[in-house]
This record gives sequence, C-alpha cells and structure tokens, in this order.
Amino acid sequence: SMLADAYSHGDDARRWGEAAERMKESSYKLFNNDKKQFYRGIISVNNEDTTDETIDVSSQYSALMYGLIKNDNPNLASIINLVKQNLSSGLLYARFAEDDYYVGHEKPNVWPIASLWMAQVLLDTGDISGAEAIINEVLGVAGPSGMLPEQVHPETHQPTSLSPLVWSH
Repeated sequence: SMLADAYSHGDDARRWGEAAERMKESSYKLFNNDKKQFYRGIISVNNEDTTDETIDVSSQYSALMYGLIKNDNPNLASIINLVKQNLSSGLLYARFAEDDYYVGHEKPNVWPIASLWMAQVLLDTGDISGAEAIINEVLGVAGPSGMLPEQVHPETHQPTSLSPLVWSH
C-alpha cells in the first residue's frame, strides 16, 4: 500500500492496506501451537484445509521477516531450536526436512541461502556471534570467484548443483 501511496493511487493503497490487515489478522492459522512452528503451507481443496507440517526454514524465517511473529514472542526460541535440531548440519542449514533435491546420500544438502536466512533470524534476535559464525561458514563454501553454490553436501561442503544461480534468490 505504501507503493500505491507513493504513486498517488489512494484507492489501491487503501484496498491493499485492508487486504494486508486481513491477512495479518488471519495469520494465527499458520502457526501450529502444539509443535511450536509455522506450517509450511495450508492447502484448501473443496473448502477443506490440509496443513503441511514439514519443518521448513523459509516458513520460519519469513514469519519473522514479515512481522507474523515478533522478536520478543516466547515461541521464537522454540522455533529457532526446532530449525537447529532438524535442519542444521553444523552451521549450515537444509531448506526443509527430508529435502531430496540433488541428494544421493542420507542427509539433505545444505543451502547457503537457507543458512543466511537463519543468520538473519539470529541477528534479529540479538545473537550476533551465532549469525557471524553462520555467515563465515557460508563464505567458506563460495567458489574461487566468490559466487555461492545453490546447495552443498552436508558433510564435505562441496557444491552439489550449478553455481551461480543468482536468478533463484
């Protein structure tokens, strides 16, 4: 709505602002109180909702980045621990549990972008040293040109797919 305001489209700004408010008010549906995590998605078919409870770093990251959860929310520590326990391989993070994209081994590959999302969460919650450690680990998987691969092996940290994929993130 701020963009519409900036271009003097007041009707659009009002309508978009109202839609954003309705989305924010219904965001509680995205949080699983029992598991203390945000759902990966909610799929509606024939007015029947099904939730995807896959642990996904982007779902947890985006909830904080887009204001669905605040830094002082007591659930945030549980969310961070859930991601660390289920998606970390050292200081690098997989995108989501049981991710099998380009995987030829037991654990999911880790993704620099997912790891940087986690670093952002740690920065936003005041864990500067934790965020710096992740950032340094991500820098360590950069190629000779400084470009980051899309994903790396969880143990060897060797690229497992094309690099760079600057268009994808």
